[in-house]
Amino acid sequence: MKINKLVSLILALTLGAACFFGAACAPSGPSSDVRPPVGGDETPDDGEMPGGEEQPDDGETPGGDETPDDGETPGGEEQPDDGETPGGDETPDEETPASDIVTFAQAACESASFEWKETNAEGAAVEYRLSGRGAYSAVDGELIRRKSADTARADIVGLAGGESYDFRITASDGKVMEIEGVEISSYDRSGYAHFNYEEGVGAYNDDGTLKDGAIVVYVTEATKNTVTAELGGRTYTGIAEILRNANRSEEPVNVRIIGAVGAATWNEIEYGAYDIAAEDVIGANGRPLTEAVRDGVKHITEEQIVSGGYNALDESVYSKLNGLTNRISYSGGEFDSYYNMCDISDAENVTVEGIGEDAGIYCWGFTWSDCNSVEVRNLTFDDYTEDACAFQGSEDAATVNGFTSNRIWIHHNTINEGNNSWDVCAEQDKHKGDGGTDLKRTAYVTLSYNHYYKCRKTGLVGGGDSQTSACITFHHNWYQSCGSRLPLARQANMHMYNNYYQGSTGTNMSLRAGAYAFIENCCFDNAKNPVTTEPDKGNGGGAAKIFNCKFIVLQPDLKDNAVTIVNERAQVVENDNVFDKNFDTNGAIFYYDEQAGVSDVQIMHSAEEVKTLVPALAGTLRRDFNVELGGVRAAGRR
Repeated sequence: MKINKLVSLILALTLGAACFFGAACAPSGPSSDVRPPVGGDETPDDGEMPGGEEQPDDGETPGGDETPDDGETPGGEEQPDDGETPGGDETPDEETPASDIVTFAQAACESASFEWKETNAEGAAVEYRLSGRGAYSAVDGELIRRKSADTARADIVGLAGGESYDFRITASDGKVMEIEGVEISSYDRSGYAHFNYEEGVGAYNDDGTLKDGAIVVYVTEATKNTVTAELGGRTYTGIAEILRNANRSEEPVNVRIIGAVGAATWNEIEYGAYDIAAEDVIGANGRPLTEAVRDGVKHITEEQIVSGGYNALDESVYSKLNGLTNRISYSGGEFDSYYNMCDISDAENVTVEGIGEDAGIYCWGFTWSDCNSVEVRNLTFDDYTEDACAFQGSEDAATVNGFTSNRIWIHHNTINEGNNSWDVCAEQDKHKGDGGTDLKRTAYVTLSYNHYYKCRKTGLVGGGDSQTSACITFHHNWYQSCGSRLPLARQANMHMYNNYYQGSTGTNMSLRAGAYAFIENCCFDNAKNPVTTEPDKGNGGGAAKIFNCKFIVLQPDLKDNAVTIVNERAQVVENDNVFDKNFDTNGAIFYYDEQAGVSDVQIMHSAEEVKTLVPALAGTLRRDFNVELGGVRAAGRR
């Protein structure tokens, strides 16, 4: 069907244009190194386009098609000469300013976003192409949605980083806006998840485009239990069932979350005491939960809880999300809970991502078991009852390549405080959830650009003193007012750099049982117990090597001989790690530039810059960063 169009050309999207469209401009990459506008120069007035090509004055459009002078449109229809467009509206004397239609424009890491005046988002279309090359491709309709009563939004994801794109927005009334020469930046793929790995972690290639044949699933609150996907020749319904059966797919799986997707939680029951006994766990019906315990019972299921009248799911905020695990374990005369978790096993090449600025997982979380090549990005996790996002393997390994769960990339997420309204644990320690990002028996993991806010138990590496994990990177994370476990680690070699630890209230970093951390260019700002270790209790002791870090107010306890501040990066520090006691200077096991003697990463800020820059970069997509068309980019080493 032909659509008559009133074309409003935006020849190039520059930094100034992005600000003009209503987006605040924040630095990205190293300070004092803000990327110039696309094209690099002022808008020319000499007849050239911002991309450097000559502005045609010979009757040709910028796209190369000849402008007809025979009274016909390029499509062959007669051009009206009565001052009206083919649609019947009067032709304006001046071109409609782009800012009158496009109200927001943003280029971020491997994506772009636009908002425009629109009353019928379903009737609009958005297309994209590599600048000046080939035909336009249509954006999936699910990515175009109503922002407000008179505004639509489109988020275009899966763009190739380092490339320049053209975009075309066709409003429901036929008006067309063309936006050309938008430079797309790349995600920072530094760290262990991508070390010596070129296949792309998750459902995306390393250039930011989707892997061939990837299955894309869109999920909203309204469709969380009805969305379908065909995996391995069978159709599965609901987001939980789709993820639980992702292992049946031979193709990569990309789950895209739009808006908040929540789950009903148990009604609140308080016990008002610490170290409660099993018989003190009383249901809403006044009956003790011990009545559900039978000889040899290991788990009390959701069905048993509800049918026995011990508690019920509260659906006043979110309806039940089908397929989650809800159970209570009973062992040694004590209860332990495991609520609202999406359990995923043996999956490979999976990405779960949030679309835009408001995508979130509320009152539930993920446990990934024996999964490889998994990416979780741009999601807000809030009020999770157990873990926000946990990964675990099935067995320990003595070598870094011996783990069943590896190549994990958790980045650009916002992880808030959890909430468990029915904590049945004797210690009563799950009221705020059990963990933000917990890792057990995993290898080749990167956690980067995440914002942890008021998490009580923030992150775990290793579930026991003999449990091993290997090759884990934490970088550019912002830990704000968190309680403890940043992380608590055992039997792992870890690299922490450019993290901002702000106002930790318990024990910030706790290294135990063979854990060895190389901590580089981080900022500890009034972080209580910034770096602590435990001595050998039979499985080795914890150790830390600290280089070029900044401590504000509270200092590490250097009486602990296992916490060492070094002046030379290559200085050897004694440790009990089982994988490589000098991993941080071993190019075979670590991204180390032996010639330069530095960590081979894309961006390395100084510790002084971390306090300012990391809060601007960490967390989910938002309007006040990544709008200067640079995003995160290579900036040399410092």
